[in-house]
Amino acid sequence: MLVQLSPRIIRRYRANRTGRSLARGGDIKFTEFVRYIIDPRSQPLRDFHWTPQTAQCQPCRVHYDFIGHFETLSDDASYVLERIGLAPRYPWRGNRSEDQAQRRRAAYAQIPTDQITRLTQIYRDDFAAFGYNASTD
Repeated sequence: MLVQLSPRIIRRYRANRTGRSLARGGDIKFTEFVRYIIDPRSQPLRDFHWTPQTAQCQPCRVHYDFIGHFETLSDDASYVLERIGLAPRYPWRGNRSEDQAQRRRAAYAQIPTDQITRLTQIYRDDFAAFGYNASTD
């Protein structure tokens, strides 16, 4: 989905864009993506990929048996598969949480504070509902 949006995002937010970037669309920067998400002209929240999850799955109204997290995907998937009587082990091994934390800190270090504040406002209910800290640490 992001690859389809990339040319539009690059056209709008990249000052020194090239024809190659517009044609390929795969080299979008995190800073450009954040600008897209917080820009009301983009209407990104109309796309279910970027809509806050609390607006889609309504965790306060629906009692879910299990809510998994990407950071613990391997363990979560193994748990669910075991619970439903399928494969005892999920084969994917994600990056360790420390690696993810370092990459997240590096990515957010490039984002101005006011943009982080806007992101936090957009996704604050998700942070609360799913046990995430809104800080970038």
